[in-house]
Amino acid sequence: MVPAPEDISVEGLLNEHDMPIVGEPCVDVVCVNLAAGTGRVDAQDQSSIFLQVGYDTAINGETWERPATEFTVVIDVSGSMSELLKEIKLALRVMESELTAEDTIAIVAYGDSAQLVLPPTRGDQRDEIDDAISNLSSGGSTNMEAGLQRGYETARQMATGRNARVLLFTDEQPNTGSTSAGTFKFIIGEGANDNIGLTMFGIGDAFGSGLAYEIGELRGGNLKYLAAEYEIEHVFTEAFGYLVTPVAYDLNLQLSSDAALEAAYNVQSSSASGGGTDIEVHVATLFLSEGHGASVLQLAAGGRSPSDVEVAYGELSFETTGGDIVSIELAGDMGTAAGGYGEDAFGQVGTRNAALLVNEALTAIEICEAFHHGSAGSVAGLARVTEARLRAEAEALDDDALRRDVDFFAKLLTNAGI
Repeated sequence: MVPAPEDISVEGLLNEHDMPIVGEPCVDVVCVNLAAGTGRVDAQDQSSIFLQVGYDTAINGETWERPATEFTVVIDVSGSMSELLKEIKLALRVMESELTAEDTIAIVAYGDSAQLVLPPTRGDQRDEIDDAISNLSSGGSTNMEAGLQRGYETARQMATGRNARVLLFTDEQPNTGSTSAGTFKFIIGEGANDNIGLTMFGIGDAFGSGLAYEIGELRGGNLKYLAAEYEIEHVFTEAFGYLVTPVAYDLNLQLSSDAALEAAYNVQSSSASGGGTDIEVHVATLFLSEGHGASVLQLAAGGRSPSDVEVAYGELSFETTGGDIVSIELAGDMGTAAGGYGEDAFGQVGTRNAALLVNEALTAIEICEAFHHGSAGSVAGLARVTEARLRAEAEALDDDALRRDVDFFAKLLTNAGI
């Protein structure tokens, strides 16, 4: 099939790749660096400056241990989930193997209404947890409001001041009770105010991503889509601890630049004043991850050349999980050392990669838009230009993750009849 244009996410694409910025070794829980370069944006027929905000940590993934956590698992067991319940049970059983005696877990299941199917239980009580998972069955409508309300009620009753998190498994298709995004955001926001975070696990081809993105932008919130059984195994063993462990809140980046802000990706909000050159960016929560995450700002190239050294400078502040406020002064430099496709030029490979992914996503959105308006042929030229860029860069950077993107993009073109 060809996705709807709103189902293609620049942020989703960025988060599937590792985009480190090379700099001074990180010695803190959170380190931030800036890097910049110029790259062509095929869908906009222009070149832009790409300013990468790169995140790193001194935490050693080989020795780090997830902190003890109070988990409240909220599961959509409505009729629409009947074909997906097997995958959810697999995820829960893999997750169960990661729990320790220091953890607590409760399970809430919802369809027409919500029931507590596993009261708060110590993480090493395998028999009780196994029975609750085995007894899950699907049926009825989808009252997500009731599920979230019961889930947060349970989480508050469990709260002891430790790390507390609701895990929501759903195809995100509520059809009874309140179905308003505002209602869900209110419930989750009130939980965040009580220091209860939310990780949403989206599942199924019919997953409704729009509300999920909004939820992931709330303090303490994030989203992971589970595409297949092999990914479930990986997520709930290798990446689970990272997904449920925030390391910083309320990142605020204030920059001054002589280049105007055009777009911002992998941020919760952005604004610009002073002709677009006083830039403010906000990220609600920073989590640990397997790779080096990044936010990307697209700035007007104007008359800038890669030889211009400094593109932006400013300050970043954030709140640690312990409640301390940290401020860091930053400067973003241009460069040509990492090269680029055609006339593109980047100082770092991570930024070259980030700009390519933004370019890929924006063209993919144009293709999907045109296809669903019956005019896919009108973007055939654009599609081929971006495909050539993507193939060349995947080989030039010798990047297997980009090669997977090449396969995705080629399939999109085939399905769109281009």
